Amino acid sequence: MGDVADILSMAGAVAAAGTVSGSQRKPNGGVKKPDGMSREVFALLGNASLPPCVQTAGFQNNKAELAAKKAVPWLWAEFSNSARSDGFKLKHWQRASNVLSDYAFARFNKRTAVVSYTDEEYAQVDVANDGWTKEDTDYLFELCAQYDLRWYVVQDRWERHREVTVTDIKNRYFSVSKKIITSRRAKKLVVASMSTPPVDAPTATVSAKAMAQTENAILDFNYDAEYDRKRTLQLARLYSRPASEEKEETNLLNEIRRTDMQLRRLQQDQPKVSLISKRKKSAHTPPPSIPANSSRHCLSKRGKCGSG
Repeated sequence: MGDVADILSMAGAVAAAGTVSGSQRKPNGGVKKPDGMSREVFALLGNASLPPCVQTAGFQNNKAELAAKKAVPWLWAEFSNSARSDGFKLKHWQRASNVLSDYAFARFNKRTAVVSYTDEEYAQVDVANDGWTKEDTDYLFELCAQYDLRWYVVQDRWERHREVTVTDIKNRYFSVSKKIITSRRAKKLVVASMSTPPVDAPTATVSAKAMAQTENAILDFNYDAEYDRKRTLQLARLYSRPASEEKEETNLLNEIRRTDMQLRRLQQDQPKVSLISKRKKSAHTPPPSIPANSSRHCLSKRGKCGSG
């Protein structure tokens, strides 16, 4: 604008141009250029304010205030594990204010209540042999108590001349246990009827309660050995079948699903089909015919019938 004003000899225009150029020479409304920033970059900002240059506070790892806390004494203490029966002991670090004599995780050692019997009880009970001797039965109950009725483990640890299956083990254990419990409770009823129990009877311990629950469960449970053998046989056949049979079964199941979906669609579309068929029947039904010898049949211009 200044050059144009000089050419046109317009003093007012020159003054105005000088004012505009002066305002352009001072960008940002008189804001001082920061140190380290070039004039070109500062001129690009225009009248906008400067962006904040304060960096945000990042991750700060505060130092542990060890001096503010009092030191807690620790001890290299010996402890025992009540879950073990051999009296084995170990050592570990524990706080001096909380020294535990027993292992903290010993409370998770839960044992299964297994029925036991004496020689007198076994002799009084009519136990079917089924090829089992008393020595084999005693050995079986020892393994059941040792491995918490884990049947497959008991069958794996079986080291007798007699070969047994898991079904044989379960059948022998449940049959003998049920007869022992029935005989034992019958004797208790006879003794209770003959003598008067004390007034302040001692409460049952936890093991006695667990044994009572186990006995009730065994009496209520009816183990069917023949059914279990068939189930085991079917399961073995299922896992030993070839891949071709498995593929054929998958194809049959897919075909059954497709057939089921088609039947559902037909059931959903059946009301619509019946309605369409009714409409078609009504459309093809001819109108009722008028007898030709009717005495009152005539056609007038106004569409009215008169007397003939």
